[in-house]
Amino acid sequence: MAEEAKDNKKNIIIWTCAALAAVIVIIVAIIFATRNTGINDSYFVSDGTKYVLTLESNDISMEDEQYDPIKAHLVYLYSGDNITDLKAYYEYADNSAAKAAYDYFKEHIDEEDDNYKDISVNGKYVVLTAADSQYEELTTNDVKEQIEFMEMIRNMGQGDDYEVEETEDTETTEDAEE
Repeated sequence: MAEEAKDNKKNIIIWTCAALAAVIVIIVAIIFATRNTGINDSYFVSDGTKYVLTLESNDISMEDEQYDPIKAHLVYLYSGDNITDLKAYYEYADNSAAKAAYDYFKEHIDEEDDNYKDISVNGKYVVLTAADSQYEELTTNDVKEQIEFMEMIRNMGQGDDYEVEETEDTETTEDAEE
């Protein structure tokens, strides 16, 4: 009987270890399946933690047009009234175009440039992280006003095409009579 009790104990330990290993494998599989594999358009929406200003390609120009992004997303992270981080996400057509732009930026941004503290590539985005000095004076109200202003300008440009007509100075009838 003592042998039977030992065998039962071993079986319980083996089955417990096997069950624990299965749970660990399932947890790891879930983590890998649900982890964020990259940034997508849903990230570039203002919410309770960030304000986002998206600029279209015609609003952006680089020194070398070859590296002009399709869009640029300025993401201002905030807490309360304070801006806590600022990142510019330059969006390119694909990963290889982003990598080429990243290489260009790394080569042309001076390491002593204190406007940026980091540059990286994330899929089809080149991410420039601004130095604290670029946003530490900003408040959430400043950023909201800036975004509203840019949207107002964008909306003005989307209306009917119009031209401002120049008017010529004409003489009034009194001037003509003299």
